[in-house]
Amino acid sequence: MKKQLFLALTAAVVVLFAACTNESENYKRLLEAEKDAISGYISRNDIKVIQKAPANNVWNENEYLRTASGVYIHIADTGSKTSATIIPGQTVGVRYYKITLDAEPDTVVRYWTVTDSPDAREFIYGVSDAAIPNGFHEAIQYMRRDSSEATLIIPSKQGDKVDQYDVLPFAYRLKISYFE
Repeated sequence: MKKQLFLALTAAVVVLFAACTNESENYKRLLEAEKDAISGYISRNDIKVIQKAPANNVWNENEYLRTASGVYIHIADTGSKTSATIIPGQTVGVRYYKITLDAEPDTVVRYWTVTDSPDAREFIYGVSDAAIPNGFHEAIQYMRRDSSEATLIIPSKQGDKVDQYDVLPFAYRLKISYFE
């Protein structure tokens, strides 16, 4: 009886180890595919990657800052010069497009106009929220003001909870609608 129990436990451990190894390999392949998707998108769109934000906050066309976390940020409009700067803890309302990085990109989420959604998406700047990409917080550090707009490439680890689980990167067009 002890021998049968030992064999059954050994078989269970072997199966569990094999499953973990396969899962790890699959995750590794997904990360490689993500890296290729981001590289391909950058190449197809003639994006110039920079390591430091422009000192004067004037961004050249197709110039994207790559942050330490892997988020790519291009500021298209610095927003209202008369508005205050957003600080952590404030509620921020944003409008955005979420776009695939495919050779033929597809918009998968639209929150850009009141027709798309009557209300902007709200979150507290600096406080993690599973439904909001972490990359939004990072982008707001550079956007800073009401009505500012940016284009982002957000890898899955900096995306929302679903993107992290699916290991999918996305491009975003992001606009700060308001903050309070």
